Amino acid sequence: MARRATAFRGDGSECPVTVEIACAGEVYQAGAALDGGPHIVRQERSVWGAFKAVRVELEHHGWFLALAGARLDCFPVGIERSPGMTAVMRFMSLETGEWYGIHGAEWFGLFEEAPRDLIGTAAEQESKYQRWDEWCTDVLRRAALERRRQWLEKHSRPQK
Repeated sequence: MARRATAFRGDGSECPVTVEIACAGEVYQAGAALDGGPHIVRQERSVWGAFKAVRVELEHHGWFLALAGARLDCFPVGIERSPGMTAVMRFMSLETGEWYGIHGAEWFGLFEEAPRDLIGTAAEQESKYQRWDEWCTDVLRRAALERRRQWLEKHSRPQK
């Protein structure tokens, strides 16, 4: 799957880029070719891993992809084997810092265009996702403990 997109730098300059991901046996190969710039190819064991590896290399050259897969507030959940089917979930509001659960989240295709002000480095995105994941784990843990407390309350026998 190939997609024409925009790469940009922090100084506002931009460049057309072709981004592609394809299955290469047991690995996925991702590439990004900036018009007149570097051509980067990386292989990883997942669509997301290959996409992220190309992003990291582009970042070393000062370029960022204006795609949903590079949004600071998005991360892949339930990665598909087909690059065209891989989606990212918006897990937080960058404006308010509010976290979203799975049911209230928005979903985007990996290669959908995204506003530049929502794009960050792969490391920044990973950090925000890790904090969200910890929040979800805590919310689920508290909910499970509350359900256990309710069950124990309902099923415990009164002491005589």
